[in-house]
Amino acid sequence: MTDAARRDFTRDASGSTLRRLTALRRPQDRDSVLAAHVTLRRLVARITGRRTADVVIDRACVRCGGDEHGRPLVRESPGCFVSLAHADGLAVVALAEGVPVGVDAEPWRGASSWADISPRVFSAAERHALSGDDPRLGTRLWSRKEAVVKCAGVGLVDNLNTVDVLLGSPATGWSGGPYRAWVTDIPSDGHAVAVATTVAAPDLQVTVAT
Repeated sequence: MTDAARRDFTRDASGSTLRRLTALRRPQDRDSVLAAHVTLRRLVARITGRRTADVVIDRACVRCGGDEHGRPLVRESPGCFVSLAHADGLAVVALAEGVPVGVDAEPWRGASSWADISPRVFSAAERHALSGDDPRLGTRLWSRKEAVVKCAGVGLVDNLNTVDVLLGSPATGWSGGPYRAWVTDIPSDGHAVAVATTVAAPDLQVTVAT
């Protein structure tokens, strides 16, 4: 990120975002978080007709009710569902009106990096697919799973191997309760990016910033 872009994003950053940046050591992490949160604020402002400074993004966990984590919520716009992700210089935000949405971005990882955790995080069908010749499939599946659980608003779950995200059918739920989401891969050179929603063709806006 250039100095000019950083100054531009900082002008529209909320106080909570600026406080969060102080806890991050790596400059690229600070830039990714800053870009994601401000891009989301600006997107909501454009959709709702508000000033960027008037947009407040809260958080709410559907499990514990806490406000330090969980799905981001747009204050005073309950029908506006949003999600954001940031990883190694990439920021992605998604907005859907009327339906929950989740988005995730993961840097590409080699096939061997999934070997030890594969039984815990991938379903039997996914593990079979991973035995093929696509070295990037593991990262794609992981980004899809994170997008699905973000869409559900529960964060990462212990039994991700019950969340099947092979494309061609809706993602299925985990043992904690049934859940169905539709997943789409978003083109990105250096990352696996996926977005999940609860309907097959929502009015969806995804913004990718590098």
